[in-house]
Amino acid sequence: MKKNIIKLILLLLPFTGYTQNSFNTEKNDSTNIYYFVIKEFCKIHANYGDTLFIEKERMNISNLPNNISGVIIKYLDIGNISHLTTKRKTIKLYRIIPLRFEESGFFINIIQFDVSRKRKSLFYHNRDGKSFHFKYECGKGLTYIP
Repeated sequence: MKKNIIKLILLLLPFTGYTQNSFNTEKNDSTNIYYFVIKEFCKIHANYGDTLFIEKERMNISNLPNNISGVIIKYLDIGNISHLTTKRKTIKLYRIIPLRFEESGFFINIIQFDVSRKRKSLFYHNRDGKSFHFKYECGKGLTYIP
């Protein structure tokens, strides 16, 4: 019986505290493609002191900045969105569509929604959007195509 307990402890020991972690040191690095896209988007659509609400349901935002060039960026989950729409009638919410490939490269879309709430339901009204296209060429590397 003691041998079985010792075997069980030894078997489960690796799972108790020595798990693999993922770290990304590119949080505020312009080589992070999503950081670059948000920065470019802020240049076009935001002014110093503005606040952008970005939906965080569809992607991992742990490595994205909270402030770019004086523009405050808040990442909202469904609970935050629901709470803000009870305080205000409508909020502007931006959704980052993860990287997608096309024939000559790849692109990332940012779509603007006006989100309103009626009783317990949220309504997303598509208002605008911007595509950020990139191309990779041998010798040149990655190029942003405005």
